[in-house]
Amino acid sequence: MMKADTIFTGGTILTMDPALPKAEAVAVSGGRILAVGARQEIEELAGPGTKTIHLDGKTMVPGFNDGHSHLLQYGLELATVDLTPEVCPSIAKMKELISQRAAQLKPGEWIRGWGWDESRMEEGRAPTADDLTQAAPNNPVMITRTCYHMVVANRMALELGGVTGNTPDPQGGCIVRDEQGQATGLLQDNAQAFVKSVIPAPEKEDLKAAIGLASKVYNSYGITSTCDGSTLLEIHGEIPAWCESSQSGLLTVRTSALMSPDVSDQIRAMGIPSNFGTDRFRFGCVKFFMDGSLGGMTAGMTEPYLVPPYGKGLTYMEQEELNEKVRAAHDAGYQISIHGIGDHTLDMILTAYEAAQAANPRTDHRHRIEHASMSYPHLLERMKKLGLDINMNPAFLYFLGKSHVSAIAERVAYEFPMQTCFQMGIPVSIGSDCPIESCHPKYGLYASTVRRTIAGQDCGRKECLTMEQALYAFTMAGAHHTFEEHKKGSITPGKMADFAVLSLNPLETQPEGILDLEILMTVLDGQIVYQA
Repeated sequence: MMKADTIFTGGTILTMDPALPKAEAVAVSGGRILAVGARQEIEELAGPGTKTIHLDGKTMVPGFNDGHSHLLQYGLELATVDLTPEVCPSIAKMKELISQRAAQLKPGEWIRGWGWDESRMEEGRAPTADDLTQAAPNNPVMITRTCYHMVVANRMALELGGVTGNTPDPQGGCIVRDEQGQATGLLQDNAQAFVKSVIPAPEKEDLKAAIGLASKVYNSYGITSTCDGSTLLEIHGEIPAWCESSQSGLLTVRTSALMSPDVSDQIRAMGIPSNFGTDRFRFGCVKFFMDGSLGGMTAGMTEPYLVPPYGKGLTYMEQEELNEKVRAAHDAGYQISIHGIGDHTLDMILTAYEAAQAANPRTDHRHRIEHASMSYPHLLERMKKLGLDINMNPAFLYFLGKSHVSAIAERVAYEFPMQTCFQMGIPVSIGSDCPIESCHPKYGLYASTVRRTIAGQDCGRKECLTMEQALYAFTMAGAHHTFEEHKKGSITPGKMADFAVLSLNPLETQPEGILDLEILMTVLDGQIVYQA
């Protein structure tokens, strides 16, 4: 009989395996789960060299799988100015923080910041180029809104990016202008590229450091897997950073990296198929962007936003162009992922998928929609028929719900209809979209089971998940998205030994108490990668 390298015992184990939903102990050998069951039977697998880890009555679950986040981007942002509402509640504070960073730099060096949200700031408005210029007149400044679909740049940064009042809006983007027609500094969606394109790119070692730093944070939150939704943008910089970080052990989160169309074309030319890679790093879907965000009122909607200037939002491509791009990736055998939030945008995405499938039927393609926020019932019916996998971000309701209610009012009750997805059998996972919001799973678990904003506003109780469903969405559903449901996502013999040990049992905790959840230990391949 094979003996265990490690035995985890003395707690409650929620396996996410319907064949054995609960257990008392787990045995691990060679980074894989050897056996799961009652404490006595598992402890019989101990040999002279077996290490026993006592759970002290705590709860173990499969390692959390964040179905959509931006690990690399988060690591890079940790080196910029933190402008999240908890740190920066006002534009006055923002200017102070940016001024402090400017004092540490030479004139002409870039200042970047992230996380501002005007709906949670005292002034109730977005910052302007003049605000940022006052804070740092001698440095170019670009700060990113929490949704990542808007930035504000100061006058120096606008000049470097060639943005004036006369600069035409790009397809799928908007240069916001004042009553005199001058650029305010706010650049929406594709218009962000004017300034982003002139910011010096990070070096490979900077990227590797960011991957390592973010991995440690993710592990401290019990996360052992993620889909990185930033999209691989550059084959000679980002890909070597990811691969070297994986090989060296710096990357301690199993990552499926979504690829930009340009990179996927280069990967395909090398003969590398979709979802190729190791258990630690894989080339995942081809990803297309199709609209903006609800909070920024740039997602493509059928009915207009409540704030007249924003109209019905925007889309990045016309239907014909989207159809052509989806068809090309589909015919090449690639799994496809498309960012879509507004219901008009989702209709366009489904039309493109339907056309590709009609022309070239593929079984078990697992094409995806990222966010799928305004998935009304008629759209869900089409998703089900197509066999799509969906990732949703319920923590948006908690952190960003105020701005969503302001933008679409009662329509927020239809946002992220996760319970309906479960009832229809549509594979739906939970993603944090970090660094847009915290990647701590407690927020996704809470928001998906309660559906209230941070201020207590109701966002449609009929779509609340049960806690069992929420845990499934955070584990097995994410594994299904990447064709790895036979490798991870549950504590089942033969699967990878990835676990998170929790301070409380989610199934025995009132929903409000989930916000007190702490991660005590994270295990990857049977090895402890985090311990409180």
